[in-house]
Amino acid sequence: MKTKTLTDDRITTITNRFQKVYIVFMCIGTFVIIYKLSGISKKFPRLDSLQEIINLLLYTVLYIGLRLKTKWLIPLILISSVWWLLSTFLRGFQPAVDIIGLLAKTVGIMFVLFCAYQMYFFSRREVKSYFGTKETIFF
Repeated sequence: MKTKTLTDDRITTITNRFQKVYIVFMCIGTFVIIYKLSGISKKFPRLDSLQEIINLLLYTVLYIGLRLKTKWLIPLILISSVWWLLSTFLRGFQPAVDIIGLLAKTVGIMFVLFCAYQMYFFSRREVKSYFGTKETIFF
């Protein structure tokens, strides 16, 4: 099976879409952190907010890396995608007790697909050369 090569214009278009997705993730992450830290809901513990804070920082760093087209972006995206895939996959085994849990599983499936596509896209040779990343053994 032969894959098409990506042009610089197509890579720019796709990375701009990734930037928009990370802006949405940053907004949602900020809302979740504010909601949990405000203490409005007693259902969510405050110590659980540490993971959301780390994710929000990671979304922000990845957005900045996409804007600046940095060399360190591709290894960070690949590592974070694997981390998110594993954590979302493990959370998927917890039973859904209400409709919100079922909705969370649906969003989790979409997030897994996003991470898988992200890993596919950023591991391509044309994208690595576009960002100036040299081929290494691991990436």
